[in-house]
Amino acid sequence: MVQMIDLEHQASFGSCEASAGWQKGIPEHKTLMIEFVKILDDVPIDDQLQLKLMILTNCRKRCPHRLPYMTAVFIAAEHRQPLLIEMKGGSKTVQE
Repeated sequence: MVQMIDLEHQASFGSCEASAGWQKGIPEHKTLMIEFVKILDDVPIDDQLQLKLMILTNCRKRCPHRLPYMTAVFIAAEHRQPLLIEMKGGSKTVQE
C-alpha cells in the first residue's frame, strides 16, 4: 500500500524542475513504474482493465517476483482515474 501511494505521488510531479534533483535519487525500476502509471492516464479504462488482466496473469506465470511491482502500478493508475460512478452520472438526485 505504501509503495502504491508513493508511486501515485511521484507520478503527479511530472517533469517539474523543482523535483528534478529529487527524482535523480529514484531507482530505475521505480522510474519505469512511474512512467507506466503516467502512460496509463491516457488509456481508456476498459483497455486498462484488459492490460491489467494480461500483464498480471503473465507475471504470475513467468516472473512472479515482479508481480508486486506491477500490482502497485495498476493500483496507482486506478487511483488516478475518476470514479466510474461519477463518469456515468450516478450522483443524480432522486426526484420525489
